[in-house]
Amino acid sequence: MSLLVRKIERSKWVQNDILNGQEVSADAITNCMKTSGNTLSVWQIADESNLEEAVLAIASNFKSLDAIDIALFDEFNLGQAGLQIVATPGITPVARLKSAHRNLAGLTYRALGIMASFTIECFKRGKVLRFTKGQLRKLLRNAIQAQALSITDLQESLRLELSNE
Repeated sequence: MSLLVRKIERSKWVQNDILNGQEVSADAITNCMKTSGNTLSVWQIADESNLEEAVLAIASNFKSLDAIDIALFDEFNLGQAGLQIVATPGITPVARLKSAHRNLAGLTYRALGIMASFTIECFKRGKVLRFTKGQLRKLLRNAIQAQALSITDLQESLRLELSNE
């Protein structure tokens, strides 16, 4: 069972009581599901034991470290709901993770509604997880130490932040 990982902003989703049937706020949709070319970027992992791989792919593109929330979607369920999942090279300085990238493609208003419903389900099932600034720092440093990531491939502001702490 493959999972798809997407960074979201928990605070946008909990503006309304979505767990008890209130509608999703527009901020959650416009901020967390901002499309480009009618696609949403996600990272594929085999299972939750590989979660840090997807988080590394995401965090290694940051300009600076800050806590993040990620949602874990069941890839099979998204496909069954009619969402098109396309393998596309990811934008990450971690070369071995580029092939783990997927786009949810051909998205429409209806498809974003489906994604909103699946995101609510992630909250209900405890599949929205937070990574603190400290956890991200450790993850990046470990990847650099293991030579999975070169510090020179990080954005300059992030390099400085990792070097100064």
